[in-house]
Amino acid sequence: MVSAATLAGKIVSKGLDNMDFSMLPPQIKFEILTMTGELFFKRGLLNDALRAFMLAPNMDKLFELGDWLLLQGRFEEAAHFFIPTGHKKVLEKVGFKCAEAGSYELALRCFESSGNLALARFMYANFLHP
Repeated sequence: MVSAATLAGKIVSKGLDNMDFSMLPPQIKFEILTMTGELFFKRGLLNDALRAFMLAPNMDKLFELGDWLLLQGRFEEAAHFFIPTGHKKVLEKVGFKCAEAGSYELALRCFESSGNLALARFMYANFLHP
């Protein structure tokens, strides 16, 4: 029998867009896509890792890796991993960091995902609306 790790390696080489995961039971899909996301992340392919974890869906892994990126000072990359989690406190913190860096659209997405619509409206009205 083929292991999930072997399948994850094949998926990484073939690409997520070339795969159909719809026939997999949820637990197997979760396991394979989590391993696939980890492989993508180790290779520095953050967008593919993000997509794999979202397809899994593995919010714990998204949060874990977002936290690691945050500790590295990679706020904008961390934001992409935190947004799907909806974790209010962290998203607001990262949103402010993104705004400080001039990434206003990403800051807006962080505030929207955190549920802080007042901050989202403020960002839009003052930094994104012409």
